Amino acid sequence: MKNIHHIKYAFLFLLAILFSCEEEVSEMPKGIFIAPNSKDIVEQKNIIFVENFASSILFSVALYEPATEQISAVVRQNNELVTAYNSKYGTDFELIPEESISFSSENPVIEKGQKSSEEIEAMINSDLLDQDKTYMLALEISSANGSIEMNKAMNVKYYSLQGGPPPNIALNKPTSQSSITAGGLSPRAVDGNTNGYWGAGSVTHTAGEGQDWWQVDLEKVSPMIAQINIYNRQDCCSERLNNFHVFVSDVPFESTSLEETQAQEGVSDYFIPGVAGPKTEIKIGRTGQYVRVQLEGDTPLAMAEVEILAL
Repeated sequence: MKNIHHIKYAFLFLLAILFSCEEEVSEMPKGIFIAPNSKDIVEQKNIIFVENFASSILFSVALYEPATEQISAVVRQNNELVTAYNSKYGTDFELIPEESISFSSENPVIEKGQKSSEEIEAMINSDLLDQDKTYMLALEISSANGSIEMNKAMNVKYYSLQGGPPPNIALNKPTSQSSITAGGLSPRAVDGNTNGYWGAGSVTHTAGEGQDWWQVDLEKVSPMIAQINIYNRQDCCSERLNNFHVFVSDVPFESTSLEETQAQEGVSDYFIPGVAGPKTEIKIGRTGQYVRVQLEGDTPLAMAEVEILAL
């Protein structure tokens, strides 16, 4: 008899578990939402401030259960939600101008039997933004067809956007130069130290054999090199960085000759006349993996640092 009672209680226990599981399933959230989900109310994203370049956020619209019909939705930026958020939480996020945001698709579709749409790209152009301010992007699914529930707790997602110039991707990358003298090794120009005094041990130096050069391999093609900063020697001899070219290429340079490099297909040439100042900033705006600094004359080449601000 005891065994029968044990079986009976075990059966009732299993039924209780099954009913509790059904309740959990029935309590699954309903509606359409912006994926990927985040535990944070506001998700932080960095944007790159490069002229004529758009940073991006990737997302999709999604359901918790497969769609029983094709779902067509509409996504948009909603600055009114940002104003309401600031008022509710006492924050001071800046509004992003509507013309600074564009979408790869404003009408995502969830196909029947699927849980999410294809990935959407929200592109953020920084040209009208201030890199010293923090902006908020409120993405909203403003409508969806069928019996989909529209719930502000689910169909709105907030992003905090801030950033600055792109990073220096030349740091500690492989370098070479036409010659070495006085211990002025080529890696000194990518060691992160912009100190232009020779005694600091961070200045390169070549022998002055004519059309002296220094170059770096970024190890992969950058999709956007925004700017190159070159720091000159400062304790003396600033004229050793004088009338120079900066070459940028996606593929290796085929020659060390100035004229042949200028003629190489796909190589961009940026010429800086006269004696360089303590810091020379060169706007680039192209892809690239290989960067060379090369003199026209026959003086030695000395530099404290070469920064390549890129993605």
